[in-house]
Amino acid sequence: MPALAEDLAKTLQDAVYVTVGLGLIAFQKAQVQRQELLSQLGAVKTHLDRSVRRATER
Repeated sequence: MPALAEDLAKTLQDAVYVTVGLGLIAFQKAQVQRQELLSQLGAVKTHLDRSVRRATER
């Protein structure tokens, strides 16, 4: 029986490590997507600023 308890404890520990690892990967992916979105929005803002500037100079 002690071997069964040790196996169960090891399996649960592995499951926790896998869960934490997947959570970290998901968090990192969300951060990358956030940075990509901010970059895209910055490009759109630059384009809009130029368009507005051109329109108001006429």
